[in-house]
Amino acid sequence: GLTNLAQPDATASSVVARPWAYAATDEEIVLRPREGLEFKLQVQRGDAVVYFWSASKPIYYEFHGEPTTEAGKAYLPYKSYWKLTDWLSGGSLVAEFTGTHGWFFRNDGAEPITIKMTASGYYEEVGIINRSRP
Repeated sequence: GLTNLAQPDATASSVVARPWAYAATDEEIVLRPREGLEFKLQVQRGDAVVYFWSASKPIYYEFHGEPTTEAGKAYLPYKSYWKLTDWLSGGSLVAEFTGTHGWFFRNDGAEPITIKMTASGYYEEVGIINRSRP
């Protein structure tokens, strides 16, 4: 029985070719006291992103995704992966839908917080959006 398990399966493949370029992001973001912002990546369904961020102090964040229509317009409901207060997070995302995926960060403290963000995979960087000034 083990010989059958060792034979390659022509119907299953873990290789996925992508016609667009591999992306890598290395950003440093400073949030002033009581400031919030979103950092977004545009990801196609089935594509993967590996990410890691760290902050100089604990910070509130929400990791979420917003599906888009064929015309590129966002529609609801968005999907929240988690909401926490922490000083670092890392992992990977395989997008279950095409759309923007990323983080909302909010500095609830009285001093600036610096976030160092890295990501790599198949995506288009949207960057910082919806920055709210105190």
